[in-house]
Amino acid sequence: MRSSTFSLETKNYENFEDFLGRVQWVVEQAVRFIDSDFFTRVGLRYVNMLPVRGDPTGWLNEDLVKPLTDNVFGNPTKYLQNISGSTSDGQFNFGHGLEDGNDSERSYVLDFDFYREEVKAEDFKKLLCAFNALNFKLFSWCIGSKASNYLGKAIKKN
Repeated sequence: MRSSTFSLETKNYENFEDFLGRVQWVVEQAVRFIDSDFFTRVGLRYVNMLPVRGDPTGWLNEDLVKPLTDNVFGNPTKYLQNISGSTSDGQFNFGHGLEDGNDSERSYVLDFDFYREEVKAEDFKKLLCAFNALNFKLFSWCIGSKASNYLGKAIKKN
């Protein structure tokens, strides 16, 4: 962390509204401290680990993992892809794949990072809500029926 940046990282929150309340408090304190009405960059990142344990069939969208399920690469120890681009609300980086590890302990990573530069302080909350909605839409597309069942009703919200 540099003196001109701040971030909030947590693995423990009830829902997005709870998380957003925490962020709002941090932002309010930061705006008073830095005496600024804009941020050079605002982002929201989710890193999800799905317990694939070998065969990703049913855990992830078939289109996402087709090279793995078709055995195009045999039995890779690592399979990673990064996609970057633009949305109507800003930019994104989406990384996904299998990290190094053995099949019995390995998880499939879905790493979503949404951001925009030059954001008015008053717009950060609306922007984070838009990023959260984009994340939910992309995450829902990425997972398969096994992951949906594993996560239960929590994923069916929205």
